Amino acid sequence: MDTKVVQCCQINLQKSKAAAAELNNRSESIVLITEPCASSKGVNNLNRANTRVFSHESPLPPRAAVRVESDLFPWMVPEYSDRDMCVVAVKIESKLVYMCSLYLDINLEVRNRSFLRLIDWCDRERIPLIVGTDSNAHSPLWGCPDKNERGEEMEDILLTQNLTLMNVGQVSTFFSHIGESIIDLTIANCYALENLNLEGWKVETEASFSDHRYISYSVGKYRPSEPKFRNLRKANWDLYGATLDEGELPEIDQGGSNLDDCAEALQKLIQSALNKACPLRKAVQRPPNPWWNPELDQIHKELGDLHEKCSRSQENWDAYVSLRRTYRNKIRAEKRNSWRAFCSEAEATKDIAKVVKILKPKPKPGICLFKDQG
Repeated sequence: MDTKVVQCCQINLQKSKAAAAELNNRSESIVLITEPCASSKGVNNLNRANTRVFSHESPLPPRAAVRVESDLFPWMVPEYSDRDMCVVAVKIESKLVYMCSLYLDINLEVRNRSFLRLIDWCDRERIPLIVGTDSNAHSPLWGCPDKNERGEEMEDILLTQNLTLMNVGQVSTFFSHIGESIIDLTIANCYALENLNLEGWKVETEASFSDHRYISYSVGKYRPSEPKFRNLRKANWDLYGATLDEGELPEIDQGGSNLDDCAEALQKLIQSALNKACPLRKAVQRPPNPWWNPELDQIHKELGDLHEKCSRSQENWDAYVSLRRTYRNKIRAEKRNSWRAFCSEAEATKDIAKVVKILKPKPKPGICLFKDQG
């Protein structure tokens, strides 16, 4: 199978359900998210197929999250994650890479201790690190016309920690009727620059339904797996048993010296019988938003047109905000109607089992086995 470029993006969703719905229509392999729509139980409304969403568990809603395709074998790094920072390890080009989503609250210090510890760890272990952050900091270094104290502190971190800023150009990453600025940054350490092909960094000017704009780029290649599954309910168990009976296994020596070889032969026989009785079939990808309809599509297009004009006058901005509110309410109503229809149509045991599966608590992400010492 051909390799695929790892497309990445970062976005501040401003806790908006409409912005989350827009993100579900995007297909990037890695998304670094700040201020997601979330509760104390975790991040909500990000349910694209074949992806996992990571965030730190705490009594307060997380303000940083990462969504990653399952093909990249992601796992969370809890020792460097907290409410405002989420670190996920992925495999890109057979290399371990840390992807970090970082929210720097304007009321807190720029020098986030967890962030500085993460930089030191990646530097010691030579791990490529890529960070997407809403810094709430201004500096001419990343295209702002002015500089503030937070900007000076961020500049100092970049210089003293040997980090590289990936931002190019002067397109604003924050845009609203009250003003615009460049506060969303993409940062990489020297090992990411050496081992990953970071290309195509840009700020997208299309509507994101948040006051922040999408930043997109690519960071290397990976080999995607084709989703397949076995439907064990349709398995031919008679054929499975007959295949096992016909198979030949080596005898175990008196001293058991060939025990491993016998176990491997048994495993291959069982696998062969299962492939005959219940072969793997290509999985059918479900749509990311089953509740989406033509009316929402039309409102989405109108919002995109208004977004291009909203900065020209207060009247245009008010119209944009009003339509965005209508869009958000319509999404909420369609989700509710879709769920009610799904539950009311669940009469067979199979359908009820689906409802029970959805209502079950999500499994907690795996815990990293490494301590700070390695």
